[in-house]
Amino acid sequence: MDLPFLAVNMAMTLDGKVALPDGKWYGCSSPEDRRRMSLIRKISDALIMGVNSIENDDPSPSVNGGKGPVPVVIARNRLPSHRKKVFHDSRTILLAGEKIRKDDMKLFQNLCRVEVKNEEDLEPVNILRFLYHLGYEKILLEGGPKLNHSFFRKNLVDELNLTIVPFIFGQKSLPGIVDGNSVFPNFLNENWILELCEKSDNEVFLRYAKKKPHNNIKI
Repeated sequence: MDLPFLAVNMAMTLDGKVALPDGKWYGCSSPEDRRRMSLIRKISDALIMGVNSIENDDPSPSVNGGKGPVPVVIARNRLPSHRKKVFHDSRTILLAGEKIRKDDMKLFQNLCRVEVKNEEDLEPVNILRFLYHLGYEKILLEGGPKLNHSFFRKNLVDELNLTIVPFIFGQKSLPGIVDGNSVFPNFLNENWILELCEKSDNEVFLRYAKKKPHNNIKI
C-alpha cells in the first residue's frame, strides 16, 4: 500500500488535556515548543488540519514567516471561515465533503485548490493515499482530538511528537490528544517506542515511534 510517513504533533497539559472548554489552546506552549513545531513542519511536505482547529486557533501554516508544508484542510460537513490564515496560502488544498453546498465552495475556489470528495475518499487511509500520489511523502497532522482519533484508530500514525506543558486544567470532560468513544482494538499489540525525551525549562518534549518505525528524519 502506497502511503506516506505520518507524524502527529501535539502539546498537552500535565493532566493530559489539549484544549479548554471553548476548544482553544490560548498559547499555553512556550517559544521553545513553537521552535520545535517549526522544525517538525520544516521537514514535512504537507500539513493536515481540521475545521475545528482552524476555527478555534486560526493557526498559520508558515515556518518562521516563510512557506511551510502545503496546508491540507479536511472539511467533511462544513467549511471554516475563508478569512482564516490557512487560506492566505494559495497552495492550500481543501478536501471538502460532497454534502457541502456548492455555492459555499465557490469563494474558496479563488483562494485555494478545492477537491470535492465523497465519504470513502475522506477516510483517513484514502486521504493519505491521495496526498502520496501528489508526491507528498512526509505528512504532519496537527488536527484536533477527533481528527487525530480517526488516523490513530486506523493505525496510520508513524510518529507522535508530544510536548508536556506545566499547567493543569482540571476538568475531566476536556479532550486528550485523541477523542473517541471506544478503546482502540489491539492497543496492547501496537506498542510505541520512546525515541527522544528532552527537558526544556518546565516543559518535556517526547517523541514516540511505532514499534517498527519507518526511516525518518531526526530533529
